[in-house]
Amino acid sequence: MQTNDFIKVTYSAKIKESGQEFDATGDKIIPVIIRPDFLIKGLEEALLEMNVNEKKTIEIPPEKAFGPRDPKLIRLVPMTEFRKHNTDPQPGMFIQADNLRGRVLSVSGGRVKVDFNTRWQVKR
Repeated sequence: MQTNDFIKVTYSAKIKESGQEFDATGDKIIPVIIRPDFLIKGLEEALLEMNVNEKKTIEIPPEKAFGPRDPKLIRLVPMTEFRKHNTDPQPGMFIQADNLRGRVLSVSGGRVKVDFNTRWQVKR
């Protein structure tokens, strides 16, 4: 494969330490262009080394992906904040708050644990 090739892929992205899936195409095949700054660097590099129809498991270090996780960006949000917006938070749900996109990790005891780390941010 080469830079600027259009390809079709399926994938499942997981956090290495927990095995938690944070993104996946499921049964869908999606089109992707191999172009600098379009994909995360580690994925771009791995795709450029692959052949057509090759299946591969790759491990991308944080510095070639979304950067290191910042524990300060995992926050407990009171359930009352969600009720103000008529929202019923569920684990796995994505939310938008303070110009950050976060993913609900858990809901317990009137508090919602939300991960605002950069892996959920849309970079355009």
